[in-house]
Amino acid sequence: MYSDHEAIEKILNNPNATVPLRIEHSCKDEGLEKYVNFTAEYACPKARSLLDIQRETKANSILQILTELITTNTWHKLLHPNCPPELKKFQKDLLAYRNIRQELTINQTSDLILKANQIVLPHSLEITVIQLAHNSHMGLEKTKSLLREKVYFPGLDTKVEEYIKRCAICQALGKQNAPAELLITPTPEKDWDTVNIDYLGPLPNGFYLVVLIDQTSKFPVVGIIHNTSADLLIDFLQKTIAVYGISKTIVSDNGPPFTSFKIKMFLNKLNVQHKRITPLWPPANS
Repeated sequence: MYSDHEAIEKILNNPNATVPLRIEHSCKDEGLEKYVNFTAEYACPKARSLLDIQRETKANSILQILTELITTNTWHKLLHPNCPPELKKFQKDLLAYRNIRQELTINQTSDLILKANQIVLPHSLEITVIQLAHNSHMGLEKTKSLLREKVYFPGLDTKVEEYIKRCAICQALGKQNAPAELLITPTPEKDWDTVNIDYLGPLPNGFYLVVLIDQTSKFPVVGIIHNTSADLLIDFLQKTIAVYGISKTIVSDNGPPFTSFKIKMFLNKLNVQHKRITPLWPPANS
């Protein structure tokens, strides 16, 4: 039985320990021996040790070349037209360190590369340390802050962001993107200055309703049409204008036939402003 509770491991493995009644009762469970045939072992996850980092650094070709560049101060070789083959192979990766070369040093005791007080990590340990920093799911900025205190590697911010985006727990518990607050449409000063228009249908009988509503009085005008062609819409608008007059603005979505050339020319001729909003989004159409 593996547990991350170190105290339990010490109690169960010590024959002279005084075991609390609750734990003793659990250990004497008749069915327990069917599943657990050995004592507990402490299994708390361990952070990466200095030896792990040293070993991976020595095994990383890029960091070994980087160590030589720092020691010999030969950064100019990276930009030379005749860049040595061993540098050219990793040129793109090494150039990521060139802009911070003044901050890079070699620790004489551990042989690790440091950026100020941060350990420069090999690529093989990047995901591991991100996992450790994000173990308690404290969020993006806090995870970045914890990492920057101790380690450095190129693209740290981007890699942390990508990791947290894939974190199932953070996605499940994170704040959902709420829709933007709806803006209230100002009420026109006069009746029929601004009208809204849209279709309803097709109805069970195959017909459509074209609905026009005055924004000020909320008075509706409804027409029954066979289809949503531009010609039938223009005919409906002409009849409405003959009764209620020409509006300054007409509001519709971007669906057909409101985007047709015929409708555009008809409204331009009457000097009516056509304001179009998102299709299938009724709140935007008052």
